[in-house]
Amino acid sequence: MLKAIPINEIKAGMTILKCDKEWLNLPLFGKPLESDEIIKILKNYGVSKVYISVDQEENRSSNFEVTAEEEVLNNTADIKKYSATIEEVSHIQRIHKNSVEIVQEILKDIRKGNSIYMEDITLVIDQFLEDCFKNPTLVASVTRKKNSDDYEVSHAMNVSILNMALGRKLGLDIEQMKMVGIGGLLHDIGKAKIPESVLKKPGKLTDEEFAIVKKHPEYGYEMLKGRFPKPVLECVLFHHEKADGSGYPFGLKESAIPRYAKITSLSDVYDAITSDKAYKNGSSAPKAISEMLRSSGIQFNNVLLKMFIEILGGYPSGTVVLLDTGEIAVVFKENHKEPQYPLVIVVTDKNQMQCQPYLFDLNEYNLLTKKHYKTILTALDAKKYGIDPNKVIEMFINNTSLEARYG
Repeated sequence: MLKAIPINEIKAGMTILKCDKEWLNLPLFGKPLESDEIIKILKNYGVSKVYISVDQEENRSSNFEVTAEEEVLNNTADIKKYSATIEEVSHIQRIHKNSVEIVQEILKDIRKGNSIYMEDITLVIDQFLEDCFKNPTLVASVTRKKNSDDYEVSHAMNVSILNMALGRKLGLDIEQMKMVGIGGLLHDIGKAKIPESVLKKPGKLTDEEFAIVKKHPEYGYEMLKGRFPKPVLECVLFHHEKADGSGYPFGLKESAIPRYAKITSLSDVYDAITSDKAYKNGSSAPKAISEMLRSSGIQFNNVLLKMFIEILGGYPSGTVVLLDTGEIAVVFKENHKEPQYPLVIVVTDKNQMQCQPYLFDLNEYNLLTKKHYKTILTALDAKKYGIDPNKVIEMFINNTSLEARYG
């Protein structure tokens, strides 16, 4: 049995099993607390009540007593949970669209030579913070919305969002997540000083041109210093450093690279690999992950990379997949416990002919045979099959009645 106690009654040595924020799952849960400092951390998350094992505090008032069975009954998984997720996706997409418009205006001002201030950027970041705390993977999934017409804006937004999602996974508090979010949004701001003829060149850069591009972290640092906090400046200045010391501008090795810069490096590379450029189509999410894993310990911190992959899910939202039934589907929601069995939108029949889209939970299986009804064979190249994952999900959310959403 679990007991709920006020956060102010936590003592060192207690083992917290969960808290009153269902979306909050910190590494410290399930381990004896070593100091009272943890109270400050939990308060930063807005926690007012925590749950401990009943045998830890037998003499506490039963006013706060809650059993695990009651928790389960109050939160039984049913069809309504999926509809709530659909609403959340729609909400996140609206925020993303509004934020892109704000960032576009900010970058236009910068190109005109105007200065940028903390207050301008905070407006964008604050819109995502609460959602990042509740569901970092859902927020991260919005980064599948690429804009090849304005890569600069799309990339800045996506790196910021991925930074905050990973920061949440790492247990950062509100202010820390805000810093890493702002750092992600501004990480390439120094490119405003690079000639567009170099930045938008439709082909491989010469050594001389690449040397010019490599100056953008320092340019960005000079543009922001004195007006932005140190963590933000670290993201801007050090996001191209690599664990083995082969990065730039300073060739720092793993131990010397600030944590926020390491986070930004992961987000930057992932979004760059998966985005279309003037000279190259972006890779699928699974291919990008495979490529980054090959650089684990060389370019990236091993632990951070593993946690980054977790927020993306086994098959990130928006991935087009081929099912063993022959049907093609688009991943709608990841399944972190069983990454190979996400919630998908089936868009074709077994002959790959277009059908009325419907949701299907790949985690469902036959109770007698214990075999899943449908499984993923492989990820597909969306363009090859003429499928736009963004449009599929948006049309599904906007045009399909709730009753018709589940297969």
